[in-house]
Amino acid sequence: MELSHKTNLYDFKSLNPHKFKFFVNGREGLTGEETLKLGSYNALLQNSLPEEYQYY
Repeated sequence: MELSHKTNLYDFKSLNPHKFKFFVNGREGLTGEETLKLGSYNALLQNSLPEEYQYY
């Protein structure tokens, strides 16, 4: 839940910002900074489709 509502990784209380990795469906993991930059919902929408078919 914090991932959707906080903009600074070091404000999180429920995770270790140095060890955090965000994995979706076997894709390459994103660091906390990468996840915040991309957006948590957009990170969930990542796929291997060509760019013209991606919705995020």
